[in-house]
Amino acid sequence: MSTLFTIGYGNRSPDDFYALLDQNKIGYVIDLRRAGAKAWCRAYYPDSIRNRMSASRYKHYTPLANYASSLSEFKEQLQSLRFLSHILNLSSIVLNQESYGVVCCLLCSEMDPDKCHRKIVAEAVVETLNTFTSLRWELIHL
Repeated sequence: MSTLFTIGYGNRSPDDFYALLDQNKIGYVIDLRRAGAKAWCRAYYPDSIRNRMSASRYKHYTPLANYASSLSEFKEQLQSLRFLSHILNLSSIVLNQESYGVVCCLLCSEMDPDKCHRKIVAEAVVETLNTFTSLRWELIHL
């Protein structure tokens, strides 16, 4: 079974955040935030994460950032063809990393996945991967 992780840094310390990534052998972080430079802590700015993890292990993927006013609105937008193409692209990125044995994790700022669009995105990616690949995928929120 393959696993897609998600994480929200919320009010975690950077040390705790990176420890969770290390403990779960996360090799590639896909940042779903609109503008990570507004993070409450400079350690969560995209450049800081990229430098800490190395540029090859981090991708800031804004096409699936949440610009909606609510999670229900975001979920509705996700049904459009424009968003479907981004879900397929993100699924391809995750699958490509998996083919090299690299575990992916979707990142956003909200710690609680039930309050964050990353859960909606992750569920769509896992559903896509389970539909179109022979691998079985599970989703784990850190």
